[in-house]
Amino acid sequence: MMASSAAFAQSAGEGASGEGGVAAAPSAGEWRAYPNERHVLARLQGGIGLRLFDPYSSGVLAPGWIHAQGGFLFINAGKLRMGPTLGGQLGLDIGHSPLQGALQPGWTLMYRPATRWAIIGRLDVPIVFTRSWDPRLDACIYLPGVAPRPGTPDNRAPEIQQQCLPDNRVPARVPYGTVPAVAVGVEAGGSFAYFLTGGFALTAELSAGMYFGDSGTSTPVLGLGIGAMFDYELLP
Repeated sequence: MMASSAAFAQSAGEGASGEGGVAAAPSAGEWRAYPNERHVLARLQGGIGLRLFDPYSSGVLAPGWIHAQGGFLFINAGKLRMGPTLGGQLGLDIGHSPLQGALQPGWTLMYRPATRWAIIGRLDVPIVFTRSWDPRLDACIYLPGVAPRPGTPDNRAPEIQQQCLPDNRVPARVPYGTVPAVAVGVEAGGSFAYFLTGGFALTAELSAGMYFGDSGTSTPVLGLGIGAMFDYELLP
């Protein structure tokens, strides 16, 4: 996403003067990089995921997702721009599991050697908000046959006591998603961006993530996404 101001400056072929000095004229098809330039990014993409490990036998195909992200790239190294980002992601497993959302702080790098295309990399730490098992169900669901000893109080909730047989040998049918839960993960993605204008691009991304559930399990997921990006360039 390149700003409209940058697009006008490039099309006119004019140099940028100020604190960073004057940029050298680019060759044909090359994107002009200005010293001390800044970029405000906004991205929206959607896609699907593939589970590389499936501890709950949920299937290889993971739920679809929508990901929105904004960032401010203010560190420059040649034509490489980098800076912090903040995003949000929403899982779309309608009818199968509770709605899941994630807040994703991260870091993004963008390399744009040509007018029409760029390569973008990101590293995020998703904080996932979902729903999980009620820990009070463990005695019934995960440890069938282990009932409170005679003479000791049964501290399970009354509704759970009613659902479990006295000897706990038959697990109760308890719906998933009974209590709020928070999980964390690590997600890395690489994107190819094709710019239709100086500041608007279509993107395709390949990502890989590892998510650590509240039950101690870890789930690696490979993601494929397409979307759009806007880049507003601030010149010094």
